[in-house]
Amino acid sequence: MLNRICLATLVVALNMTMVLGADDTKKDGDLAGMWVVTKAERDGQAADQMKGDKVTFEGANMTIQGARDQKATIKTDAKKKPMTIDMTHEGRPTVEGIYEIKGDELKFCFALPGSSERPKDFTSKQGTMVINLKKEKK
Repeated sequence: MLNRICLATLVVALNMTMVLGADDTKKDGDLAGMWVVTKAERDGQAADQMKGDKVTFEGANMTIQGARDQKATIKTDAKKKPMTIDMTHEGRPTVEGIYEIKGDELKFCFALPGSSERPKDFTSKQGTMVINLKKEKK
């Protein structure tokens, strides 16, 4: 009888922890899958030509399908706040950025080449590119 009471208490406590601790932000930084660009801004100005581009992440590889198909490698650190990403296109310098995932929405902010440091927030301004994406449904 005491074991059942202890087990029931443990189950309730675990459920409360899951409910109270739940939010839509992915803590692990999992980018895997295909995402569609819903909005993009470069140097504080709309970059509508990127809207609708598809971005696929597989491990350390990123593929962009759009007006110009591109491939890059990425390195992420989901333990940092905000999470960080370094992206390298073949033959180009590495760009540093940050990202966040909330449910099926992904947001990046990259420092453009020539900028001296990684962005600290998701503000669209001179020297940055902010990209919003939505996870493509299977």
